[in-house]
Amino acid sequence: MLFPGLSRPLSITLEHRDISRVRINMNQFARLYRSLPPAFAMVLLPIVLPAQQTPQCPLQNITARGAYVLVASGFSGGGPFAAVGIAVYDGAGGFQLSGTGSFNGTIAKGLSGSGTYTVNRDCTGSQTFGSGSTAAHYDFVITRDGRQITYIQTDNGATVTAVASRMNSFD
Repeated sequence: MLFPGLSRPLSITLEHRDISRVRINMNQFARLYRSLPPAFAMVLLPIVLPAQQTPQCPLQNITARGAYVLVASGFSGGGPFAAVGIAVYDGAGGFQLSGTGSFNGTIAKGLSGSGTYTVNRDCTGSQTFGSGSTAAHYDFVITRDGRQITYIQTDNGATVTAVASRMNSFD
């Protein structure tokens, strides 16, 4: 027996070369999946299961238009960092940010700044806060309806994540 728990081959049917028509006997698949070493199972899962449809953001930058409550934390500049604030996205690739931050325990109130952003059709994006050598760069994922944005800073030496939640809907 190739895999413990399976008394017969795993049945997978492909029709018309269309991956969306893959049929899997889920009981057999579950037994197979449980019997695999974790590393092999993680490789097998995306191959056997049909791909989920990628969420789409056809409005791109407009998806983020509006005001968001932003919470960020992590390590940057050699110490711990945390911040709360309001980010306002204009729907055309620009944003303004204001809030309060703690940098290695030193509180800074009344912080403000601006930046640029891009939302891709697959609901991922990138953002630059500030300019020049002090600019901070982020990759993010935005929900299809624009209600939430989840970020990670991509600058070397920084480990910062953030979540922004829309304050209200826009017209």
